[in-house]
Amino acid sequence: MDNLGLMILTVFIMIVVLLFFAGVAVDFISPSALQVQLFGIQVTLMGVLIVVAGYQGYGFAIGVVGLLIGMFGTFRDPSPAADKSRD
Repeated sequence: MDNLGLMILTVFIMIVVLLFFAGVAVDFISPSALQVQLFGIQVTLMGVLIVVAGYQGYGFAIGVVGLLIGMFGTFRDPSPAADKSRD
């Protein structure tokens, strides 16, 4: 019962990340690669703060999710808006 708040926070972060990827997949949102990388950095830093607070399992899981988001931002194609501005 002590970790109920962290469990809820972890589930909430996973839901937000899944909604983000679903929005990108159906072209509801089209963030630039930099915006995706910054989102990944924010999630990773939240995981680091949780690790520093003493909850290694939850912090590590959230940090890994943040790193995966950052890698997704690094290797994704540029947004269509960026391609149109180059013409």
